[in-house]
Amino acid sequence: MPFSASLTSAISGLNSHQTLMDTIANNIANVDTIGFKSSSVTLGQAFEQILRNATGATALSGGTNPIQIGLGVSVQSIDTQMTQGNLETTGQNTDLALQGQGFFIVNLNGTQYYTRAGAFQFDAQGRLMDPGTGAIVQGKTADSQGNLPVGSAVSDITIPYGQKSPAKASTYIKLTGNLDSSQTPLGTIMQSNSVYAIDNGQTDIEGLLAADSGGGNNHVVTGMVPDSTTLSMTIDGQASTYTYVTTDSGTGKGDFHTLQDLVNEINYSLNQQFSGSSPVTASINSATGSISFVNNGTATHSLQITSTNPVLQSAMEASSPVTLAANGGSIATQEFSHVATASDLLVNLRNGNGVGLGIANNDQININGEVDGS
Repeated sequence: MPFSASLTSAISGLNSHQTLMDTIANNIANVDTIGFKSSSVTLGQAFEQILRNATGATALSGGTNPIQIGLGVSVQSIDTQMTQGNLETTGQNTDLALQGQGFFIVNLNGTQYYTRAGAFQFDAQGRLMDPGTGAIVQGKTADSQGNLPVGSAVSDITIPYGQKSPAKASTYIKLTGNLDSSQTPLGTIMQSNSVYAIDNGQTDIEGLLAADSGGGNNHVVTGMVPDSTTLSMTIDGQASTYTYVTTDSGTGKGDFHTLQDLVNEINYSLNQQFSGSSPVTASINSATGSISFVNNGTATHSLQITSTNPVLQSAMEASSPVTLAANGGSIATQEFSHVATASDLLVNLRNGNGVGLGIANNDQININGEVDGS
């Protein structure tokens, strides 16, 4: 191969890579060009010179590969990348952008073109146009309901100056603003008292309201310290102790987080004490939120419940030993309520004293209010 061939190959590489660099420079230069699509260059080997042909295998020898050498590189293609660009807020009402596939149709001197650049403005005739080229944006005009008439043609998008839309009453008004913190408030700040709901045993004991039936002697359970606060139950002289935790680890582990966790632990201990079938059982009364202890056996049993938390101990109503009579004898703790949430039923709501609001199913509730709090 003559020496000039190597020079030709080198020059072709320089020329091709110059095209590549020109394309990259153009992409960078147009980084802020609206609707610009970058390009990529594909290079490929131009020609090959065969110095020796390949030979096939024979019965006595294998085949040989050809000997060939390339003669430079050439630009195979320059492709436009049509990927979705980033959308930006411009503050100009007539600036438009396309999310996904599609093009704007513009008409320049009777010829239609397609573009992704949406920096448009209105001309003196009210036509939406590309200010850079003067091309008129075209499309189909929808009716007052937003529907495109069947068979409608593509035409210039025009909004004549001075055209008025029929008046329509407002249906929604949103007023926002900042109040001057240095001014004296003109209104009255109103805040309702806490509203509670009957607890079903699924809420953290910390923060529960405990009250007697009818709302007397009410207190909020506070001071429950995880891994420290305990509650002990003694039945017929045999005691079991349970520890308040952040997350209950399961029945039989001796810890609790909610009332239901505590009931599960108590029943587990009772069954262990009475060899699998305890005559005394504990359960949560879903109608009141209290814990009930019932003796279904034929003998009396003594029950005492204490706690390192004085409010919880008082709520259990058994700090001193009480006797559960045979054949259905029972006692109940105070009624527990949690702070009401949006998912609680109105019929289960109580005021801050633990008294029900007196709302029953099928009741009608009327809410009336006027400006100025009248």
